[in-house]
Amino acid sequence: MRDVLVPQCLAENYNLEFTEAVWLRINFCNQSFLIRACYHPPKPKCACADFITYLDRNIEALLDVQDTAFLITGDFNKLDFSHLEIRHGLSQLVQSATRRNNILDVFYTNRPDMFRVNVMTSCVKSDHKALVVNDRSSASSNNTVVSDSVRLPATVLSSYLLHWIIYI
Repeated sequence: MRDVLVPQCLAENYNLEFTEAVWLRINFCNQSFLIRACYHPPKPKCACADFITYLDRNIEALLDVQDTAFLITGDFNKLDFSHLEIRHGLSQLVQSATRRNNILDVFYTNRPDMFRVNVMTSCVKSDHKALVVNDRSSASSNNTVVSDSVRLPATVLSSYLLHWIIYI
């Protein structure tokens, strides 16, 4: 995977104290993916409006016209994303509850045609369910296709992102 994917951890242009997040740009087969993974606690130390402004400013600063897709994922604890959805043309692909009866874990993208998200019981001890992201061209959610074709399998992308989040 290291020989195929070219990751770049991006510095934020706008900072907000107490945020837990990482911005990545991953290049694969002449395609570029801007990815934002973060956690917004249920009782944040900053105002929710400040957090949305912080995300908005960084999206504006980091998003490049060469990016094939833009993804925001993480545990947002019911944060109102409507402003960012409208402003940046994002679609929320998680349609099932991820904790109790709530959708707290999200997967927003400007390219919903590229990804399919399933909610499943996590294989690690957690009160949240896991998001499993697949390339929409995969034949079945049970069969994740990893190939060297021009399209980036979302599972490879999400696995690599998880590696970066855990080891950064």
